[in-house]
Amino acid sequence: MSLSHRMRGAALFLTVVLLTGVGCSARTSSTQKAQEESKKIVVARVNSAPITMDAVVIMMNRLAARSQDGSTPERTEEIRKASLDRLILQELAWQQARSRGIAPDPKNIDASIANLRMNLGGKKEYAEFLEKDGVTEKELRARVERSLTVELIFAREVLDKIVIPEEDVRKEYQKEKARYVLPEKINVTDVAFFLKGDKKAARKSAREILKMITADPGKDPWKLVLDGTFIVRTLEVRADRDKELHAAAKKLKLNGLSGIINASDGYHIIKLKQYEPSRQLTFDEVRPTLEQKFRVPEQDKRLAQWEQEMRAGASIEMVGSALKTSKADKETTTP
Repeated sequence: MSLSHRMRGAALFLTVVLLTGVGCSARTSSTQKAQEESKKIVVARVNSAPITMDAVVIMMNRLAARSQDGSTPERTEEIRKASLDRLILQELAWQQARSRGIAPDPKNIDASIANLRMNLGGKKEYAEFLEKDGVTEKELRARVERSLTVELIFAREVLDKIVIPEEDVRKEYQKEKARYVLPEKINVTDVAFFLKGDKKAARKSAREILKMITADPGKDPWKLVLDGTFIVRTLEVRADRDKELHAAAKKLKLNGLSGIINASDGYHIIKLKQYEPSRQLTFDEVRPTLEQKFRVPEQDKRLAQWEQEMRAGASIEMVGSALKTSKADKETTTP
């Protein structure tokens, strides 16, 4: 799978943070001048709407930051093509949304800007961000509106149209059934005795403590007064780690009290607080997890279909030789 396809994927829509370039460092006058010049260079037109060199460079930086691959001329070229494809797709989605009258609730735009301001640290940091990014609040609001609009149409045209056949999900469940098993769960109140080299004394102490627990109406080990020869704790018993305690716990009823257990690490008295046997998870319980395995490829598939649908009726023009087309549809290159 090409980098262009992998990085395009479900991330058609960009969040407010990405669209506004949060985290940009302060720009020098030379870089500001270069960026202003790049904003004037049109590299493509989508139904007459321009895509500038500046937009491509910003997108390239974002995609390169996500990529784990090294930087080579070939990789840079691949990222450049992926960036242009992403921008064309976003522009097509934006235009389609506008033609259908799809628009975000102004309250959601306000909330997104408020969240951005809060994440930046407050009004002062927000003003500094606008200055560093070279945008006015009006321009920022337009970017946010565009981002949320593209999210809305992406949800309608891609997410809402994904169909995952139940038969495929059930087949996957049968295939991976052994993975979806809840392990046995045993929790006890454990009275653990310190041997300190004197096993006989430890056992005598254990007998005395057992009598005290048994004499209590609620048989509650937590009422014991610690004297330094034992501890009381809540313990999740595991068969692989607590062999003797596990065997004893399995014989108890809920809230049942054991006798003195001679374990490898010393004497114990346990009270069973919880027991849940291992069980097979049902299809309905694991269905959301299983469907997610199918959702990503189905989402990519539907996204590709939607892109083809939009490109079929669009006029996409590549301007200049620096950015050549990566699609073999109704696109032309203007010298």
